[in-house]
Amino acid sequence: APKTGATIWRTLTKSRVISGPTVSGDLVLVGTLEGDVIALKRATGAEVWRSVLPSEVLAPLAASGDVIVARAADGRQFGLSAIDGSRVWSFDRTVPNLTLRGLSKPLILGNRVYTGLDNGKLVALNLADGVPAWEQNVSVPTGRSELERLTDIDADLLAADNGIYAVTYGNDIALLDPTRGESRWRRSIKSYSGMATSDKALYVTDNDGVLWSLD
Repeated sequence: APKTGATIWRTLTKSRVISGPTVSGDLVLVGTLEGDVIALKRATGAEVWRSVLPSEVLAPLAASGDVIVARAADGRQFGLSAIDGSRVWSFDRTVPNLTLRGLSKPLILGNRVYTGLDNGKLVALNLADGVPAWEQNVSVPTGRSELERLTDIDADLLAADNGIYAVTYGNDIALLDPTRGESRWRRSIKSYSGMATSDKALYVTDNDGVLWSLD
């Protein structure tokens, strides 16, 4: 309860919950290390359904209407039915040999879902069927070693009136056009943490712990 902190319900999932919770309609959604997406009743905590994915569900779930978007650690992304958890569509991209442990949350805007990938790309999919609308490089791998070539987009994407902000571990932060994926501006900042905006500025913390304020 918000006023007292008293427990309203508690559910034993018998799984190692790692992502979420995400609230969508009358459901509470969580992901597990076993690769399960679990939907619970928002009012009582009772399990409604459980969907099994091929690997860990490291990213928080995203949902809009009847579609729930889930990301697995092996690079695959799934659209699940909010009614019973069945797979509506899937999208697959090869994961680099070395990546940061973690995934950014899918961002749903209108009829599209935007996802930052571990290969430094941002992809836009149709929410209804998972068909790609566009795919754009935010960072391109450089360097000789796999460590130097890390370009993960692990920070959550940030939507604003003027576009979508994305920041990568490959030393790029950019503002992109959500319609076509074109960059409106970019600069060199390496980060795996989140971003925030105010009326006049964009804020991001880089890999060295420096807080930046950008126009």
